[in-house]
Amino acid sequence: ADFLAAAQPLVAEEAEAELIEEAVPVDVVGNVSTKTLWVLLVQENAMIRPVLAAQFRKEGWAIAFAKAGEQALKALATDAADLIVIDASLPGELGSEGLIEVIRLDPRLKRTPLVVIATGATVLNEAKAKKMGADQFVVAPQARPTFASDCRALVERKRK
Repeated sequence: ADFLAAAQPLVAEEAEAELIEEAVPVDVVGNVSTKTLWVLLVQENAMIRPVLAAQFRKEGWAIAFAKAGEQALKALATDAADLIVIDASLPGELGSEGLIEVIRLDPRLKRTPLVVIATGATVLNEAKAKKMGADQFVVAPQARPTFASDCRALVERKRK
């Protein structure tokens, strides 16, 4: 998939950040709940990434990683993810707020479900994230065993 090809260089240096492409059958009508979904996880915290990745893998998601906004845009340049999860405290020139703004202004990406996560102290709060276009704001997703399945439900709702 183009999405995997674009994201591959972003994670080559990270052992825990392997891209996963698990074969999951698609039913006859293309039901989203039985096909592989792609999530771009934009998270700079190396302690949180594997925990969230395990949750998504358990639910059958394919995962690509980016540590910063600039890397996320490179990954999204060739293919749109089914879901984008952004850390509320992203570092870099293009941090959380800038990345959300760019995604919501891009005609190809503006309808993509976007979840902002807070795993610690952050300047981006729920009200501001939702005003900017986030579909959900989740505090401590690593402690929520239903996080990935909740994200699947969000994707299903947005596609109707």
